[in-house]
Amino acid sequence: MAIASAYAAMRTLEPEDTLELDGTIGGFGGCPYCGNGRATGMAPTEDLLHMMEDMGIPTGVDIDKLIDCVWMAEGIMGRELFGHVSKAGPRPKHLEQLYDIDMPFVETLEQATHFKKGPQQYEGGIYPYQEPITSPYRDRVEKGQPNYDPADGDYPWKQDWFPSK
Repeated sequence: MAIASAYAAMRTLEPEDTLELDGTIGGFGGCPYCGNGRATGMAPTEDLLHMMEDMGIPTGVDIDKLIDCVWMAEGIMGRELFGHVSKAGPRPKHLEQLYDIDMPFVETLEQATHFKKGPQQYEGGIYPYQEPITSPYRDRVEKGQPNYDPADGDYPWKQDWFPSK
């Protein structure tokens, strides 16, 4: 609930208000005295900063390097931490960051690291597709256009080609 609470506070408070947010890389932390130990954790810094950047709040933090720090901390601690951005990667925001549209199922955390380590992470994965995937939205993005144009119709569930109406 920490990320949701931080979001609610940022959306509710006025510009003249002061908000202090607390987090730790990977969300590690907890209290051995409360009966829940490390399961309580804290807000993962990488998740919090990724949300803030997507809200248009510049953080000045290189998320890619922060993810490296989380992975290093996991190695030092000898266990996985709880952050989501460090597991699944930041949301792709640029054409060169989009995933292969025909990539296989990604089922494991190790396979999910393809966002940083490359497609070899999911080699041998299950390819359930009978034919290559096509997407009019992906085609538009690859041409440098917005993913949809309101003049062309509503996005996407009201378009004629959408499978369920």
